[in-house]
Parts: sequence; C-alpha cells; structure tokens
Amino acid sequence: MIKIIVDSGCDISQEKAKKLGIKVLPLEVAFGEERYLDGVTLTGEAFYKKLGASSLSPKTSQINAYAYGQAFEEEFSQGNEVLCITLSSKLSGCYQSANLAKSSASMPVEVVDSLNVSLGEASLVYAALSYIDKGLDLKTVAEKLRALTGRVKVFALLDTLEFLRRSGRISKAVAFLGEALGFKPIVTTKEGAVCLAGKSLGRKSAPIVLKRLIEKCGGPDEESPVLAAFGGAPKEDFSLFLKQIGLKILNKENTSYQIGAAIGSHVGPGAMEIAFLTKGD
Repeated sequence: MIKIIVDSGCDISQEKAKKLGIKVLPLEVAFGEERYLDGVTLTGEAFYKKLGASSLSPKTSQINAYAYGQAFEEEFSQGNEVLCITLSSKLSGCYQSANLAKSSASMPVEVVDSLNVSLGEASLVYAALSYIDKGLDLKTVAEKLRALTGRVKVFALLDTLEFLRRSGRISKAVAFLGEALGFKPIVTTKEGAVCLAGKSLGRKSAPIVLKRLIEKCGGPDEESPVLAAFGGAPKEDFSLFLKQIGLKILNKENTSYQIGAAIGSHVGPGAMEIAFLTKGD
C-alpha cells in the first residue's frame, strides 16, 4: 500500500487526513517563545484569534529530516510504501529535509516538490489519491505528479501584502506599491514562488478580477476538484465570495478548508483562496 505523507502547509486538517488515509506532519509556528504545532496544538481558529491579539509576528519552522525519517520508518514497519509531497522548495526547506531523510531510509521513498503552497499542494494530494486508486505503482504516481505541477493554479485574495513582506516571500517594493495604492492583492504561485497575479480596488470587485484570472488560464479541469479555503475572514463573507466567483467547489464533497497557522503566518487574516488543476492536453 502507498501511504501519502504531506506537511501541514497543504492546509488539510488532521481530521480530514484521517478520512483520506494520509498523514499530515505539522510545521511549527512560534509567537515569541511560545511554540505550537500547526493543526495539532494550534487550530486555525485559535491562531487567528492569537494573531489579532498579539503584538508579535508569528514565525514558522520547517519539518526537520529526523521527523520525516521517523514518519517514513513508521510506514515501512506497517508494510507501506511512502510518497512524500512537500511545500514548494522555493518557499520552505521541507523538500530538502524530506530528501535528506530519504537518503538514509531503509526502504525506497518518492519525494515530490509540489512547487506550490496551501491548496495548491493539496491539489496534488488529491491527484495522487486518484492515481493510487487506479492501481498505479509508487514511481509512476510520483512521475505523474511531477508532470502535473505546471497545471496547478492557486489564487488567494489578501487583505494586505504586509505578512508576505515580513516573511520575505514577496519583495518590499511590491508590498509597498500595494499598500500605497490601497488595492486588495490577489497572489498566485509561479515556478514555485509567490507573485502578484492581480489587484482589485476593494473586496467587492475582487470576484470579477478573479473570474478573469480563472478564464485567462483556461479554467479548471472538470474531472478534478476545485478547492477553497479561508483564513480569518467571516464564513458569511467567504460563502458570498465563492458564490460570486461561480465555481463549483470540491465537486464530490462540496467542502471548504481553513487556512492554517503555518500559511496564515505568511498571508495574514482575511485571506480567501481557491485552487484547481487546469485542463490538460
């Protein structure tokens, strides 16, 4: 049996992971000297409350090679093969840690760099599950995922670029321009890095801008799920936002996710996000 191991940067909760039959390793989030495990000792709801009340900026730490190694060996002991999917190597050291653990693992491991973040990474998890259900072997599944990374699209509407600037995920010049002009930024990933995809003058016009971005990339593959997540924004605002975009979220489950502490530390409160696979050839 192939077991998928992924980091909490994919924003799949521990509860959801159990239902899917995957293992989510938590990244660490710190407020000063207080340290938490994303999604384990700090829920998304608790994180956003703490973010609003604290004068400290949260810091995140990658999963180390030892933790990956332990997770790999635990699966080997149960007779499983391991497919490990990580946050983009351009945004986190998880990919390097997983490969370091792979080099000393007692059994073969396939490590896939998602070249993405949050639900972009989760999209590859769902693709992997579908390949495994079809009976594909470990190496073939990994190869297909690597070929699929270019078709993953993620768009996130943010209240501010300040948190991305603080963490060094976006340039000071881009962040300053956004703040100076007062627009609401929409960010995406390109070749594994975070970049500005579009902007709207307030949240009311954001769905229109986002629909144009979706149309520009060809729209979602109808056979793959469209995923959606929110940060500290009110659920009512999020529901309205999704309705205005007009996409059918998570074709089979009609489920939305919450952006957890690890990703929330970089995008800040109020983020709304969608992710999907574009149509193939």
